[in-house]
Amino acid sequence: MLNDEQAAGSYRSLQLNAAYSVYIRINREYRFHGAIQATFGQNSLNMDKLVFPDNVDPVYGNHGVSRELEYFNNPRYAYVDFSSGILVYGQKIFGGLVAHHLAEPMQSFLPEQEGTGKLYRKYTAHFGVRLPVYLHGHRRKKFDVSPQMVLHYQHHFGQINYGIFGSYGGLTTGAWFRQNLGLRYDALVLLAGFSRRRWQITYSHDIAVSGLWGDTGGASEISIIFLLKSITREHHLPFYDIYDNDFGFQ
Repeated sequence: MLNDEQAAGSYRSLQLNAAYSVYIRINREYRFHGAIQATFGQNSLNMDKLVFPDNVDPVYGNHGVSRELEYFNNPRYAYVDFSSGILVYGQKIFGGLVAHHLAEPMQSFLPEQEGTGKLYRKYTAHFGVRLPVYLHGHRRKKFDVSPQMVLHYQHHFGQINYGIFGSYGGLTTGAWFRQNLGLRYDALVLLAGFSRRRWQITYSHDIAVSGLWGDTGGASEISIIFLLKSITREHHLPFYDIYDNDFGFQ
C-alpha cells in the first residue's frame, strides 16, 4: 500500500498493489522468477488548497472563487493497472525484463477530454554481474566487484542508469550515473551499505549534475532489510547480499 501526498496536501495518490510470483530452478546455477502485479489506484485533489491565476488579486493576494473550478467536476478518480516481469539469476549473473502499466490507464481529472492523461506503458531491462577478485594466487576471494545497468523506456523517453559496486568484509560502496538516452547526464548516485546473514542497511544520496546543479540539495534514502528466517548457502536470494565470515559474499 502506497500513500503519496504532494504540494502541501493538495494532491494525493493512493495505491493498493498485489503481486504473485512463480519460481523455477533452471539448473544447478540459475533460477527463474516470473511475476504479475495488479494495482488499484486513486488520485484526488483537495480543491480548497489549489490557487489559480484568476483568483489572485495583485494587491491583496488570494480572494474569490476561480472559474477554473468549473472544469473539475470530479476531483477524484480511480483506475486499475497491471504489470509483469521475469528474472533470471545466479550467484554471478542476473538479468530481467519488466513491463509496467500494461493497461495504460487514463490519469486525468478531465475525463471528457479524450486522448489526454494516458499513463503510457513502461519497459525496464536490468543486467549485472558479480566478479570475485583473488589476489596473490589465493583461492579465497578478497572482495567482489559488481558492474550493473538499468534501462527504462516509456513513450518517447528513455533513461539509463549504470554503476559499479565494490564489496569487502560485509561493507559495500559504489556509484551510479543516471542519464537519458541522449547522453545528457542527470545525477550521480553514491551508495554505502553493510550486510550480515540476516540483515542489511544501505544509504544512498543523489547529487544533481544537470542544469539543476546548485538549485537542489539532492535526495537521500535509507533502506533496512531483515530476513525473518535463516537461509542456507544453497538458497541464494536475488538482490540480497549474504555475507559469510569465512568466504565473503555468496
